[in-house]
Amino acid sequence: WIHPVNADVVFAVDTIENIISIEDILHQSLNQYIQLEQERILEIETMLHKYDSDRQNQTGNVLPRQPNLIVQFLQMKRWFDYRSKIEKLIQSSARKEFLSIMKGYKDFYPTNRDRNHTIASILRLQAMYNISEQQFMAGRINGSNELGATLDIADCFAFVRHAIHSESYNASSNWAKATLNQLERHKRDNQSLYKENKKELLQHLSSAAYKVGNFQEALKWNKEGMLLDPNNLLLLQRNTLYQNALLNKTATNLKSANISAKNLSKSNLTRKTARIPDIAAMCNGKYTERPALQTAGVQRHGFSEDTEINSHKRLAKHAWLDEIDDPLVRKVSLLTEGLTSLDMDYAEELQVANYGIGGHYVPHYDSTILVPEDPLQRLATMMFYLSDVEKGGATIFPRLGITIWPQKGSAVFWINLKRNGLTNRQTLHAGCPVLLGSKWIANKWIGVTGQDFRYPCSLNADE
Repeated sequence: WIHPVNADVVFAVDTIENIISIEDILHQSLNQYIQLEQERILEIETMLHKYDSDRQNQTGNVLPRQPNLIVQFLQMKRWFDYRSKIEKLIQSSARKEFLSIMKGYKDFYPTNRDRNHTIASILRLQAMYNISEQQFMAGRINGSNELGATLDIADCFAFVRHAIHSESYNASSNWAKATLNQLERHKRDNQSLYKENKKELLQHLSSAAYKVGNFQEALKWNKEGMLLDPNNLLLLQRNTLYQNALLNKTATNLKSANISAKNLSKSNLTRKTARIPDIAAMCNGKYTERPALQTAGVQRHGFSEDTEINSHKRLAKHAWLDEIDDPLVRKVSLLTEGLTSLDMDYAEELQVANYGIGGHYVPHYDSTILVPEDPLQRLATMMFYLSDVEKGGATIFPRLGITIWPQKGSAVFWINLKRNGLTNRQTLHAGCPVLLGSKWIANKWIGVTGQDFRYPCSLNADE
């Protein structure tokens, strides 16, 4: 009955801090290793020069075929003196120590899966908040927000390839076009690399267009690629494939144009279903239809100082806190009981969660739909906002048309169940992706058990 937070843990605050910390340690260790290696190489070179000098001074005038005991002695002495020193220098422990440090942090390194997950998160943010590829490339969102980093052509290729691999063909096409424009502006830098990169982008563009049924555009991009590589057999085969697909589509469209007006009138009689607001519009604050119910502001009861909101405990993605863990947790329980008049003896532990960049929670219910008689059923939810969010991170109720923006020190409360014990489907809610900043919340889920007199049941399905 514990509901995990479906946030992008790659971007959670503690994860980012750990990666930065490890990166700093490895960077410092690598610099130390390079310095030690440079000193070691210099010492070996100095020793080699001394060896050459001793050899020249001691045996330089003696012919190889006219040795004597003194010469032999000096040779043996040089051998034993320098051999041990050189072996010691070459077998320096600096390399082993550095490799040992790297191995010690191996389990904490971001993986290729993390990398792909990061790209997927950025693509999701881009689609949700209608951010152009050019904005990400330039490191600016909505004109005024500096990201402090930009994307080069190699970075952009990673987005194109990931989108193609994940079958997000519209996204791959948009990123390929933006990358192609950037490539054209830098084509003088490296003509050979420019040609190879352009050929790959044109192949991605033609493939993406074909996958979404835009055969005319697929043919256009493929022909442009053939100009760069006219003898490419794959491009020639694709050209034939796209031409045939375009001819078949044209024939199909002509046939479809003969649909009778009778069939059209029948289609207009299709029953209309209840419209749920577009989630992206709600997350952007662009859904303006009047909600089905009114909301009331929640005052900052009990939170007198920021230090009470910013608990000293460090949390990883999400954590559960008992009242014995910190006096503040007990204070939250008392505050919740005072605001809701519900019994906290049957409430769950306080869950504190962090949504980093891209962190989100898909539409869901806090109560159990399939097992309404579950004694651990969640009657109500009190959610506290522990931080402001620079951009994104709203809580939305799609079926009510309500968007709630995070505001530090505020809270939102709702009842998950109807009085007959069944889930109120109007409480479907979601956490919009965080675009800029970090979102901290605390959830207090109140169980149905023990609330008989505080929230009486009813047989009326509408209550």
